[in-house]
Order: sequence, then structure tokens, then C-alpha cells
Amino acid sequence: MSHTSAALSAFRRQALAYRYDFNINSNVQIISEIYRKLASHIDSSDDAWRTTTRAIAHYLAHLKLRPTWSKWLFEIPAIPALPVLLIYLWSKGLFNSQAPKQTTYGIKLVFSERFKTNPEIFSLPAELTRRDVATRMLGNGTLYGRDVIHILKLLSNSIRMKIPFPIQLVLKCAIDLSKVRGALDNSAPEWVAVYWEFNCAITFIAAVLKKDGIATYNIMHGDKGFFAKHAFFEVTRCYCWHQYYIDLFQKEYVRSDFRVFENPAFHLNPSELALANEWPQAGVGLVTPALATLSAKSRKAKSIMIKLAKTCNTIAEKYDVSVRPHPLYWEDFRHLRPLLSRQVKITAIDCEKPRTFILRNAILVGTNSTMLLEAAHIGKKVIILDTPAIEEIKLMHYIYSQPNVFICKINDLEKTIALALAQQISLRFLQAKKNDTDLNSSRVERPSVHIS
Repeated sequence: MSHTSAALSAFRRQALAYRYDFNINSNVQIISEIYRKLASHIDSSDDAWRTTTRAIAHYLAHLKLRPTWSKWLFEIPAIPALPVLLIYLWSKGLFNSQAPKQTTYGIKLVFSERFKTNPEIFSLPAELTRRDVATRMLGNGTLYGRDVIHILKLLSNSIRMKIPFPIQLVLKCAIDLSKVRGALDNSAPEWVAVYWEFNCAITFIAAVLKKDGIATYNIMHGDKGFFAKHAFFEVTRCYCWHQYYIDLFQKEYVRSDFRVFENPAFHLNPSELALANEWPQAGVGLVTPALATLSAKSRKAKSIMIKLAKTCNTIAEKYDVSVRPHPLYWEDFRHLRPLLSRQVKITAIDCEKPRTFILRNAILVGTNSTMLLEAAHIGKKVIILDTPAIEEIKLMHYIYSQPNVFICKINDLEKTIALALAQQISLRFLQAKKNDTDLNSSRVERPSVHIS
């Protein structure tokens, strides 16, 4: 990712100012309040009205996670931008609308920069790969006349329902739909695969594509907790890594044909197994925690990060410690890096693939992380830091019950590393034949989330 695009992306995330609160009760409250107001329409048998309401409900959940100043910051410029953008994108679509459509099986839609950095996260379920699937980048946009009509209807319904800050919702739906149209480039696939459960435009886009005879399949691509940001959406199919996530989405009132699929990253291929056996298997890899996974309170999260850095410095005196930042959250890594000693190695994300980082370390340490989830599935020893932000998640998530997963406070990290290194767990133990405890299909009993 270029420095300019990375800076713009970071600025946009900071301006949206989402509060990543992992407290289940606060997310239940947000979802319950929205559902009580819109329940009759969210579950309507009228496809058009139901999908419109679900798109709005998803957006309202997003608004609840943002401060007021952020909402106004985006709403005010969105008002003049919307008509200008619609006219511009529609004029571009005039040149494409008459082009012949090419029928294809399926198209995987990916973000260009992220696909270059982490192509492995854009996986496809095996049942979708029986025929060739094209991969298209989401980028330059275009809209057809019928798209503009759908967008204006969404605007009208949002205003009629007295939705707060409606213009930025409509603008986002227009921009994201235009990116999909541009990526399809006059193709007429049976389906498109997206990785957008967090995107409040996904329901609107799926509804528009359905009118063109195109199904929308959302593919899970990252670990999930109970979070209002991905509530209420509707797609044709939703593929998940485990029944746990299906249960999670259903409790958030997501509507879809849910299907479990095997994430390829949850298995070692023969070459990876050979490499893993060749490495010394003595290193400790820290996957930099996001501040939100340390504490919902920013000041406390930063103090916990300082404590973690000091602990890593101490551990690095005995073990080979390396730290990997998340490619999208450099601002969180800024709080950790200056505090680390020279003995702690910083892994450059453009020099080492995340999979290599997992394989070459004996132990992976962090908080809620897709990398830790992958590591646990392939049999690596994983230590999840017990922080105030994950108190409820650890009671629900299936991965915490696995024999190679440890949970500890930062104060006990060095002792837990020694314990984990002494434990004898084969890298092959999760590669065995499926049985009653299979990670992909078993239901793990956890306290349920109740939404009144």
C-alpha cells in the first residue's frame, strides 16, 4: 500500500471514530433497541421493504458506534457530494450499459491493496471452486440508470423513516455499488463473493444485484465476536468457518442461507508441515494487539500496551521474541514500538508473510486475532492475553477450549510461555481424521447471548 493511500485510509478510520467495544451487553443493547423499532419490517415477507429496512438497521448500528462529531463531519460534505457523484457515475455508466453481457460462473470481488498484502484472506469455499472463478479488483466505479433509481428510493425511504444522517448512508451505498459495477465490467455472473459483513452497504448491494439475477455470497474472512457493526445484514449465502459464527450472526438478526466451510488456513499443507518441522520452533511471536482488545477505555488500553512492551523486553532476554503489526492498524502499533528493546525483533509485513510468521514461531501471543485463530487450528501453541476487553468473549468463543490454547494475564506471560514450551503437542494433532470433536463442525457449549 502506498504511503498516500495508507495515510488516507488511516485518516478515514480515525474520522469515522468507531468505538470498538467488545462488551457484549453494550452491543446487545444497541441491537435490541434497533430491532424493537424496526422488527416488523426487518422480518417482512416483502423482499424490497425488508432489505431496505435491514440496510438501514445495519447503518443505525454503525451510527451507535460513532461519536456525534464524526457523523456531522461526514454528513455535511455528503449533501453536496451525492448529486454530483450520482451524475458523474451515471454518465460513466451510459457508455457501458449497452455493451454485451458475458455470462460467467462466479466472480470474487477483492480490495486491490489488501489482496496484494494478504491474498490468503480472500478464500473460497470448496463448493464454489468446482469451476473457474474470476478475481476482480474493486476500484473505479460506474452506475447504471436503474442503480440511480434504487439509490434515490433508498434516500426517499430513509428520509420518510426519519433516519438520522441519511445522506452518508446513501452516498456510501452509491460508492460501493459503483465499485461492484466497475469490477463486474459487463459480466453477468451467477454469483459474486464479497468479504463485507462489516459493511452497512452489503444488504443494499445484494438486493440490487438480485434484481439482475446475481446472487451475493458473503465469505467470512476474519475472527468475529458479538458486535453491532455486523448486525442485521442480508445476503444470499453467508459462509462461516464454524457453527459458532453462524450462531453469532443469527443472534445479531442476520438473514442468510448459512453454510460452514473449511478455511484452508486452518490446515497445514504438506510443504508447510515440512517447513514447520525444519524450523527450531523456539521463537515467541507477538501479534500486536489492537488497543480496543486491551480495554474499551483508551487511556487504560495505552497503559496496558506499555505494560505489555515491558513484559516483552523481559521475555526477550530469555527467548527469541518477534513482533508483527497488523497491516491496517499501524496507529495501534505506534504505541508499542518505541517501548520495545533492541532484543525484540520487528517483523516487516512487506518482508514476511503472516503464514511464515505463524509457522516459524513455537508460540503465538496476542488478543483477539485471526492469526491466532489460524495458529490454534494448525496445532501451534497460542497464548491469549486475558484483558478487560475479552472477559465475556473468552466465555463464548470455541477456540478457548482447545488444548493448545492458553489464557493468561500479562503478569503471568513469561511463566505461561515456559509452561507452553514444556507441553508436548504435535503439529499434526489437528490434521487427524475428523471425529466428534472436529473444530469445524462441532458445537461448543458456551453461555448464550440473550436479546430481549
